[in-house]
Amino acid sequence: KALEDDRYERLTEGYLPSAEVAFLDEVFKANSAILNTLLGLLHERMFDNGHQRMTTPLVCLVGASNEIPQDDSLHAFYDRFLLRVPVHPVDDAHFAALLQTALPEGDVHPDAQLTPASLQALRARAAGVVLGSDVMSLLAAARERARQTQQSVSDRRWRQTVRLLQVQAASRGVTEVSPWDAWLLPFTLAADPDQVPGWT
Repeated sequence: KALEDDRYERLTEGYLPSAEVAFLDEVFKANSAILNTLLGLLHERMFDNGHQRMTTPLVCLVGASNEIPQDDSLHAFYDRFLLRVPVHPVDDAHFAALLQTALPEGDVHPDAQLTPASLQALRARAAGVVLGSDVMSLLAAARERARQTQQSVSDRRWRQTVRLLQVQAASRGVTEVSPWDAWLLPFTLAADPDQVPGWT
């Protein structure tokens, strides 16, 4: 019916634009139209549907890939993933445990759930967390290291990294980011999984 009225609108209920948490497998193999849509979702939390621009409730999007994108046209999309954690196959010492691990049954314990209210409270606390001089020095040193090793870290990524450090500190109930919180830096600054160990 919408098409008869020259409106091309997508159904969004039950799909990614209405999701709070999403998982996308082999995310870099999507076509260019989907990637452009995902850019808006990841950066602005907005979705263009016909002539409407919708705000999405997306809190977290996890993407998985067996390969790092080599195409320069995918660089901006790859940069939108703030935490990039390499996942290695289970080693021999833990193989038996992998096979015998039971899947969880029933509902998740209430204490383990992150409700919208608790997430909003965490964000509010994080906004008041400050960066101490020792952390500023550490970040300056990290920027110099990125420059020396020719690892590109965008200004957007630096700002998002700081916000992540603030959330990390707020989740511990403190009001200042400490060097301890910097354990996250290898997973935000390394452009390639092979570079992660060099940041630790």
